[in-house]
Amino acid sequence: SISGVLSMQIFGIPLVGADVCGFADDTSEELCGRWIQVGALGYPFCRVHNSIGSASQELYVWDSVADISRKALALRYSLLPYIYTLFHHAHSEGSTVMRPVFFEFPQDTTTWKIDKQWMIGSSLLVSPVLDQGATSVSAYFPAARWYDFVSGKEVQTEGKQQWITLDAPRDVIPVHIRGGSILVLQKPGYTITDSRKNPFSLLVALDEQGSAVGNLYLDDGDSINVGDKLTAISYSASTRGNTGKFLGAVVRKGFTPETTVVERISVLGVSSKPAWMKVNGDEVTIEYDDATHALSCNTSSVRIDEDVTVTWGGQMDGLLCWEYTHTH
Repeated sequence: SISGVLSMQIFGIPLVGADVCGFADDTSEELCGRWIQVGALGYPFCRVHNSIGSASQELYVWDSVADISRKALALRYSLLPYIYTLFHHAHSEGSTVMRPVFFEFPQDTTTWKIDKQWMIGSSLLVSPVLDQGATSVSAYFPAARWYDFVSGKEVQTEGKQQWITLDAPRDVIPVHIRGGSILVLQKPGYTITDSRKNPFSLLVALDEQGSAVGNLYLDDGDSINVGDKLTAISYSASTRGNTGKFLGAVVRKGFTPETTVVERISVLGVSSKPAWMKVNGDEVTIEYDDATHALSCNTSSVRIDEDVTVTWGGQMDGLLCWEYTHTH
């Protein structure tokens, strides 16, 4: 089903998916748990469905599968702003939502034969467990900077392509964010309607040059003919030494979502804790994780549909770092 979904993307039909847990015959607890992970992060159209006469396979049939499903679907729902933006690009430009790894790394001949991993857009690499009884998976990382999407910890590839064995117990599907990406996330709710009422967050993953870019498309999620009732935002980040800036610029504003609150901004790949951090010129409390080199701050005053400037810097290796300035 993975190769089928990826093929349909290439054919220009992005909203596709297989029947999670299988259609014919009876599934198993382990198979269904692993399959919903694939469906949540690999099927744009994701549903559980099977034939008359087959054993029930609703996700609540097994407690373990119910727990796995909640975790996988929460991850999917948190990514909805990013996935919805990908669908906008697919509609307006003919690009793909899920895509083969070689689409992003065509010069890497190893990626040409990979059909058990895939990319979500250009930013996320998914490496599922597909073998019975396995609690690890051999995943290929093309030459880039990569971070574990859940923990934020950088994968030690040193920018070189390589195979790495990843731990993947039954409730885990490995997902990695590519350096150079900026993703808009949203706190997941019980339904999509609930999710759209929840706060946003911004995740910046710096590449080898200390830069990242991203974008966001917003509309009401329901209208067929949107017209001018849409909002588009462009994001960029750059660093120099221990000083950096993050910019969000509204390109077009014709729609206001149910919630506009951005509650958190996180930057992965910051080598050391800066002395200060400012959001729209106001200094904020810094959170820095020495283990993952992740810099974060709470930003409840920031609106998703307005421009934002975040800067950080301070003392590093005895040299005085400077503050970036930005003029709209």
